[in-house]
Amino acid sequence: MEGSVAQGESLVAALLGESAGPVLPWNRAFGGGPIDTGDEFGFIEVPVPDGPYITVLSPTNERLVTLEREWSETIEQARRGWQADMRPDVLEPLGDLAAVAAHETTDDTTAPNGSSIALLIEHRGARAVLGADAFGAVLGGGLKGVADHRGLRALEVDAFKLPHHASRRNVTEALLEVAPAHHYLVSTNGDTYHHPDDEALARVVLSAPDGPTLWFNYRTQRTARWADPQLCERYGYSARFPADPETGAVLELPATA
Repeated sequence: MEGSVAQGESLVAALLGESAGPVLPWNRAFGGGPIDTGDEFGFIEVPVPDGPYITVLSPTNERLVTLEREWSETIEQARRGWQADMRPDVLEPLGDLAAVAAHETTDDTTAPNGSSIALLIEHRGARAVLGADAFGAVLGGGLKGVADHRGLRALEVDAFKLPHHASRRNVTEALLEVAPAHHYLVSTNGDTYHHPDDEALARVVLSAPDGPTLWFNYRTQRTARWADPQLCERYGYSARFPADPETGAVLELPATA
């Protein structure tokens, strides 16, 4: 990734102007080098003295190599501004969630998303997965690697921030099975790419342990449908939205250790 750090700083300055502020140290825990987990099922543990225990789940070296190959094109796209999804946001009836979840979808292949840094954060007995925009296969592979290393069939977590704003291309059944959660977080207003996708949330509801909670930081036409009382009762889940749209949603995980 030679030159990419300097180009990254240049891009930040171009996008943010003078508000970008001072340059921060890059990847200090990795000696200033790139962060990658090695091969599929790889992960990197980063203990923090007196703080949370952090495990890096994504990206793999392969995903960084792909980004390096497409770096110039990616930078140019960012400078031009990412293009919004111009398709109309069609809201289909949810109805049978098993049928919705079974819709055939392609995997995410976008190089920048594949290079996302996804983390498992553990602190005082609570566990949370921060999925960033990571590929479902990469994120799931990292979580499976952690579970195998700890002698577990699956790694149960308290909260799972779904990757890529709950895109159907990133949220797969295989990913959800390896890290069942009590709370699933969706961070998006849906303006650009019409996220979250119905297929992704249907997979969450069907794969999650009994009584999961879906957390949305925006109430939109797309997300409000998931709070339908009949749907929640039928599938045994609940949906939460910010009490104040200006402050966002707050999820507190109780300490158990």
